[in-house]
Amino acid sequence: MNKKIGLAIAFMLLALVGCSSSKQVVMHQYLLPELPVVDGYAKAKQPLALTLEPIRLPAYLDSTRMTMVDADGGVYQASHHLWAEDLSSQMQRLGKLRLKQRLPQIQWVDSGYRLIIHADTFSADSQGIAHLKGYWQLLDSERKPVLSGSFAKKQPLTQSGYLAMSQALSDLWGQTIDNIAQQLANSQPPF
Repeated sequence: MNKKIGLAIAFMLLALVGCSSSKQVVMHQYLLPELPVVDGYAKAKQPLALTLEPIRLPAYLDSTRMTMVDADGGVYQASHHLWAEDLSSQMQRLGKLRLKQRLPQIQWVDSGYRLIIHADTFSADSQGIAHLKGYWQLLDSERKPVLSGSFAKKQPLTQSGYLAMSQALSDLWGQTIDNIAQQLANSQPPF
């Protein structure tokens, strides 16, 4: 009996020593980089009361893990490379800033028009290409669609790595918001 207890204690001590000498895992966290300041669109003159709804993402992107998707649809989520903040919140914040630059007459309100953006793809692939794909709708105060569109963009990463991935995805997001803002500027309320 004492021999078994002695072996158990020795095993536990070895396990503790093994755990204490193992490498420490480093977690890397990223934010979508801020977009460069841009000019407003000249056609955008009339006030626009608008709410940008939280960006809608598929379940596999509703995670802190950065995501890669291969050509066959396989999803790979990084273990040690994470979004430092909820991805939808980051996209909404950057989207609002960019829309305000492009359409300075926007008044952010809880009533009025609602812009809903669905990002179905927001990832990179194993070939070093960032992808952004989805659609958007502008709803009036009665929640009826008045404008809509879709987007599908891709851009090669400037180098390998998750930092380059976050930069490319941010660039694609800025281009997407620019296109939506251009359509809003060309249409002008009432739609």
